[in-house]
Amino acid sequence: MPDMGFAPFSQFGINTYGTSLITSQAVIDADPDLVRRFVHASAQGWEAAIKDPQAAVQATMKQFPESDPNLLREGLKVMIDQQLHTPATAGKPIGWTAEGDWTAMLERLKNYSGLKPKHPSDYYTNGFID
Repeated sequence: MPDMGFAPFSQFGINTYGTSLITSQAVIDADPDLVRRFVHASAQGWEAAIKDPQAAVQATMKQFPESDPNLLREGLKVMIDQQLHTPATAGKPIGWTAEGDWTAMLERLKNYSGLKPKHPSDYYTNGFID
């Protein structure tokens, strides 16, 4: 396997959202408690990974034994250190996103991909974050 590393876009001042929880408005309307519990469980998983990254790598290896544990370890470190929060979300709970980050990301996508974005609040909510 070639030498590989991570160079997150945030290292170059480009904050993008990629790791997300996605659902439909129909699910949110039908069972908001389910959505709240799922978001809470996801945040607990991230908190556990932050507290014990090696256990997170071991759990991933158990699920995906063909994975490279060193690559997983490095990737998790980058995610924890550089991607769970942006400067605008520092000090906020895991999963909380900032409208300004969404605005900047959508503007980049508009400029470079031709996306015709909606208002940032059409794409996210912090309403289920503890």
